[in-house]
Amino acid sequence: MINIFVSLPAILFRRSVTYWLPMTGMFRTVLIVLLCLTAGCSAGFEADADGPNTVNPALEETPTTTPTPTPTPTPVLTETAAGTGEPAQRAQRHAAVLRARSGATRLTRSVSAPNGSLVSRQVIVGRVDGEATLVRQRTRVLDPSYAVTAPPNATIWTNGSVVARRIGGETFRADRSPRPVERQLASGRATVSQAFSEWPLTYAGSTQTPDGVVDIYAAERDRFERGAATPAFNLCATVVVTESGVVRKVQVRYETTLVGRNVTVSERFELTADGNVTVERPTWVGNATTERFDRPCQLSGRTRC
Repeated sequence: MINIFVSLPAILFRRSVTYWLPMTGMFRTVLIVLLCLTAGCSAGFEADADGPNTVNPALEETPTTTPTPTPTPTPVLTETAAGTGEPAQRAQRHAAVLRARSGATRLTRSVSAPNGSLVSRQVIVGRVDGEATLVRQRTRVLDPSYAVTAPPNATIWTNGSVVARRIGGETFRADRSPRPVERQLASGRATVSQAFSEWPLTYAGSTQTPDGVVDIYAAERDRFERGAATPAFNLCATVVVTESGVVRKVQVRYETTLVGRNVTVSERFELTADGNVTVERPTWVGNATTERFDRPCQLSGRTRC
């Protein structure tokens, strides 16, 4: 059996790959990356429509209205200060800023067969504020013939001094000292670190948006060797970083083999809320702490033990 999923304690050590994006000029590069963001790397991030397009015969002679073009964001050809640094520094900055003002994240990983049918899907959602974090992991295997194993569904809550886990909906575990990884999951710090350390991303320009300037990093290759793992083909990756250092989006897609069969892997991390997020203590946390400790951990609201 082959484990292709990310378990919550091991997310920091998951390896991913990407490809270089050929670039001949910065202005051209920014436009290429903008197309990559809107089309999903040559429209590869979205499933193709089933079958050819058809036209109602009664409408064949109807004049078509030219749609109003969407304005292209103005390229800014200077990397912002928040977009620089080593992978660990980028990840730490992302997590610190998001924790200070609170936020929510979502990571989706899908594996599809050549005919487009879904083999498996994993979703990890997180919420973080200045005092606590909450992470939920849900995994579905839709095609057992690919002989993959999946981690159990799990939810992890921590306030920095106590961590409580609910595994499979029935098993509860708790500890007094959370591991660092359990405090990094909700913010997406692990995903950001992995993106800049494992993928050969290069700066592709900056763009002015209604929410401020964002830095864009991209990579693309026809083939990428991954050491002991099977090679990845037709891989495209894009990362969008805000001026504050918060990573707004990580998107990657590649083709590879799984148990000797071709598959397509798609991963997407996105910031779903930036500010005004509160992490409440789930009701089951009391059960987890009661079973683990000699006396119940007196958690009142968000107060630490």
